[in-house]
Amino acid sequence: LHFAIMMSNASNKQRKHREPWRSNERHYCEACNKWMGSDRQSIAIHENGRKHKENVEKALAKQRDQRLAQDKEALNVQRALAQMNQAATSSHLQDVSKYGVSALHSLATSTPQPVKSEATTNSGSAQGDKKQEKAAWEARKAKREREKKKDSDDDDDDDDEHKDKKRVRRQLAPDEGNYTIDDKTYLEGVTFIELLEEQMPIEVWIGSHNASLAETRLLEKQHLWRHGVILNIRRSSKEETGKVLDVAYIKDEGNEQETIEKSVAPSRVRLILGSEESIPDSLEEARIAATGGEVVKSEQVKLELDESTGLSSWGTVEV
Repeated sequence: LHFAIMMSNASNKQRKHREPWRSNERHYCEACNKWMGSDRQSIAIHENGRKHKENVEKALAKQRDQRLAQDKEALNVQRALAQMNQAATSSHLQDVSKYGVSALHSLATSTPQPVKSEATTNSGSAQGDKKQEKAAWEARKAKREREKKKDSDDDDDDDDEHKDKKRVRRQLAPDEGNYTIDDKTYLEGVTFIELLEEQMPIEVWIGSHNASLAETRLLEKQHLWRHGVILNIRRSSKEETGKVLDVAYIKDEGNEQETIEKSVAPSRVRLILGSEESIPDSLEEARIAATGGEVVKSEQVKLELDESTGLSSWGTVEV
């Protein structure tokens, strides 16, 4: 019996050595809050699923909104501090102009002495000071309204000038601002600036900011483009197009952390033709939108008049 037990234990040990090792670890997905097998196949199937991609996009959008909110709050604090500083400076200058520097200095350094005066005198002096303060406040209010009206008129003039410039018809060469690589047609942002909108999917150039458009088209440079989205479009006098972009993109492919870059030149942005509903499907539609919907081609047809009926013949005009 003892011999049989020893033989059984030996056979169990051999069986354990022959069995392959299996990992009991589990993989956790933070985006989906879900556990799964740690093998590559299970992870790949999960990460390529539609629900996982939607959760990752929601998480990135939430991080993006939080960053923008923090930047906005910091900007509001800076503006409030600047306004407080400006108000304090303005009040100090008014006191200097009213009382003089020497009077303010003596008032600040002198020891306060008790003043005996009648209540009626104090009341009349207080009312006089309130009237002066009210008059000064009314003068400042009127000045602000005049400056605001002047700025509004200047903005209207700028808008009119911008509209006049926009009405000027643009001329595009056949291959200007577009090129094709691997059956994909790309539209360069500097040429098709009128097509760009907020929340539009784009590709961002992360190479040298001084690279020419010809360099960004090279096949060996295509790995320097990253998928992104437009967050904001702002006016800028530094760019020839008059606009700059605030964009978000994933700089490193292995890292899901988004990079937010502001004041990006349109020359560093491109669109993929027909990749999204807001982007035209054909190059002809994109060219028409870029030129402001102007007439592309017109042909005058000479119509002959029929003397018997007084009616003209049919003609065709292409636009």
